Amino acid sequence: MVKFFPMSLKGNASQWFYNFPGGSIDSFKSLVKAFMGQYKHNVKEQGIVTKLCAMHQGNIETLEKYIPRFKKV
Repeated sequence: MVKFFPMSLKGNASQWFYNFPGGSIDSFKSLVKAFMGQYKHNVKEQGIVTKLCAMHQGNIETLEKYIPRFKKV
C-alpha cells in the first residue's frame, strides 16, 4: 500500500511527500500520522457533514425550531 500512496498524490501533497528526508518514514502508520498532521485541516468539514446527516427533526419539533438548530451546526 505504501508503494501506491505516492501515485495517488497530486500538487502540494505530492511535493510534501517527496520532500521527506530518506528514512524518515519507517512504517505506513507513521506515514498516516505525518499526512494527517499536515492535512487534517482539510478533513474537518467531514465531521460537520456527518453531524448534519445525523440530525433529525423531532416528532413534535416545528420546522421553525428545527431549521435554526440545523444552521447552528
